[in-house]
Amino acid sequence: MGIVYLARDPIIGRLVALKTIRFGMSADAEEEREFQERFVREAQAAGILNHPAIVTVHDLGQDSANQVSFIAMEYVEGTNLRELILRREVPPWHELAELLAQVAEALDFAHLKGIVHRDVKPANIIVLTGVRSKITDFGIAKIASNSSNLTTTGQFLGTPNYMAPEQVKGQPVDGRTDLFSLGVVLYESLTGKKPFAGDSLTSISYKIVHEAFIAPRRVDSKIPQGFEPILSKCLAKEPALRYQRGRDIAVDLRKLADSLRPDKQAAAAAATSARVADHMAVTEIEGDLFRTVDARLPDELAEAVQAPIGSDASSDETSKKGRRPPLPPPPEPVREPVWPKLRATLLGFARMRIPSVLMFGVAGSLLVSLAAILLLLFLKIESVPPRDVMLDQQLEARRARKAEADSLYARGDLVAALAKYREVLATSPGSPWAVRRVREIERIQQLDARQRQVVELAQRRFDVAKSAFDQGQYERARELFEEVFRLDPSNPNDPGRYVRLSGERLMIQQIARVKGPVPPEGKAGFLLRLNSPTNDGYVVVLVDGKQILRENLFEAGTGMAQSKVPRNVASYRNVDPATSKLVVEIVIPSWKFRESRSLDVTTVAGTVYRVGVTLDRNTRKLDASITE
Repeated sequence: MGIVYLARDPIIGRLVALKTIRFGMSADAEEEREFQERFVREAQAAGILNHPAIVTVHDLGQDSANQVSFIAMEYVEGTNLRELILRREVPPWHELAELLAQVAEALDFAHLKGIVHRDVKPANIIVLTGVRSKITDFGIAKIASNSSNLTTTGQFLGTPNYMAPEQVKGQPVDGRTDLFSLGVVLYESLTGKKPFAGDSLTSISYKIVHEAFIAPRRVDSKIPQGFEPILSKCLAKEPALRYQRGRDIAVDLRKLADSLRPDKQAAAAAATSARVADHMAVTEIEGDLFRTVDARLPDELAEAVQAPIGSDASSDETSKKGRRPPLPPPPEPVREPVWPKLRATLLGFARMRIPSVLMFGVAGSLLVSLAAILLLLFLKIESVPPRDVMLDQQLEARRARKAEADSLYARGDLVAALAKYREVLATSPGSPWAVRRVREIERIQQLDARQRQVVELAQRRFDVAKSAFDQGQYERARELFEEVFRLDPSNPNDPGRYVRLSGERLMIQQIARVKGPVPPEGKAGFLLRLNSPTNDGYVVVLVDGKQILRENLFEAGTGMAQSKVPRNVASYRNVDPATSKLVVEIVIPSWKFRESRSLDVTTVAGTVYRVGVTLDRNTRKLDASITE
């Protein structure tokens, strides 16, 4: 899609990295628009960031004639960190800590401007000479003030190995997301391995979200211990447990870098050795108080110890014997003035007489050299290539095939549309929109095939259920009819009707078997019937304020479907004969529905009273009636 050139600004002579992208290469208008927006946003994100560790953007423009847009960026001479890791040429520990501290400060600066990079990785970190680093490539950065759909929650943008858990899960991101990625970069720079590696995107994502990283010293025991607490805080799964700002990471990395410098380590080692030697000497003396300790002192100290206190060294000839004379102080350098000599030399050259032949020869040589240089520059200048007519024809043919395929898809002719999309893939393998649409159609076809299998299974279940119903096995028949209803609600045999019939006949069987054909002696009975229109809520029946039954309006699914389904309620209760007030109340939380109906009834012993309840799903109207 694009090329990056090393270019020179002809006005001020500045070298720049000219990042170009040619639009019109994609047949998908939406895909092309996304590339354009991301390209412009890279310039916007980096253009408002003026920081020594961020690559500067100088200009943004477009060549309409050739459909080429460009970003003129700061030209940086260096090597990206990824190449150094692959070549195993990562800088020493203290320099690496300083380089990533600079990146942390740059990210902190970007976060304060409301920009989240979202793609921090070694390939986007350039290492320069003099222990300096710069971060680049803000192509998928999230700008707080930008309402583009490229920054919405749920998009999967970035390089998977370096993503934070919230980025993998499609949750909102902030500056702490970049700090997690910086921790991954630090780990890889130290060990040469990624902390969350895997064979697939799924395994990488799972490790990032759920698994802890292996301690770097288990990978390489030479890695300083001081890096581990920084890594642990950077790579915390919860953003609240990480560093909250990049500058905090920079402070800790610079403290560690200061302690890891070779001169500091040598001084620390010398101090440690001295302390160990003192400890050993004291221990040895304290172990034997009467032991004489013999130590050889330097000559200067030995002379100072041997000389009597208060004696005159000039009159003590004995003390001078064998003593080294003190070294004379070094002579101070004599600085001679430079300008007089330089002036004399220049005057000498000015007074020399140069032959005319030599002078014209030198001038001619300079002119010839200049002409040769200009000729080489002219030969290296490449003209802008003419527009590729064949490429334009191929793009036009791709657009025509795409339009035809989209038209077939919109009309519902999926078989013809699939064939046309596969033709597009044959000429343009890997085209994102064609691959996406082929997968979508194949999924629809698979769903259709599964649906046909479900319909056939429902018909076989109905035949078995009808056989059980005819044989009087109403409980088994009701379960099978319910399964048929869940598998294929539009079955022409009306399985819902058979569910109701099976429930009623099962209730009659239960009353006849358990309660007898009539209520027990001295008792009356209530039989409640209700065809539930919903898979939520319950019904309650009260007699004179006392609850006699409560039944759910739903039941758990069986067979292939496991979700809740509406239930046909048929429930029986015995009561004492009396003149009573009967109340039927229905509560459905998902509808925010709670209604009741009151009925006055005088019950007589030996009589069963049928309580019929109806609830209209559309009007939400509740009715109740009593019959003998």
